[in-house]
Amino acid sequence: MVSVLRQLGNEYRVIENATVPTPDGIIQIDYLVVSPYGLFVINERNDSGRVRVQAGQREWEVRGMGGGLIYNPLWRNRQAINHIENKLGDLPIASLVVFPNAKLEGIPDGEVVTGRQLLPAIRKARHEVLSAEQQESVLTWFGER
Repeated sequence: MVSVLRQLGNEYRVIENATVPTPDGIIQIDYLVVSPYGLFVINERNDSGRVRVQAGQREWEVRGMGGGLIYNPLWRNRQAINHIENKLGDLPIASLVVFPNAKLEGIPDGEVVTGRQLLPAIRKARHEVLSAEQQESVLTWFGER
C-alpha cells in the first residue's frame, strides 16, 4: 500500500506505522499522510472476501476466506484522531479504512474504500487547510523531523 501512497506526489508526506501515545499505551496508525490538504489517518485491513460495512456497529462481518467478525476499524481511527487532536489541537484530519483485497458490502461511505478508491479519496481534498508550519509541527511530533 505504501507504493500506492507514494504516487500522491511531493506535497504529501507518508509516515508508515506512526504511533500515537495514549494514557494506556500507544495506538499504531498504519499510514499517516500529511499534506497541505489535511491529515489522513489510514487503517489498512488485509481481510479478503466480502466485508459487511456497518459504520455504527461495534463489529463487522467478513465472509469468505478466514471470515468472522472484526472490530470496527473506523472506531480505531477515531481513537487515534482524538489523541492526535488532544496533543496537536484541532487539525483537519480525515479517517480512511482501506480494504485492498476485499469486496465491500453494506453502505460504505467515503471513509471506507477499496485499494482502487484510496488515492481518489485522498485527492478529493483540494483546499489547502494546513500551512507549511503546521505540517512541520505534525511531522516533528511524529518523529519525522
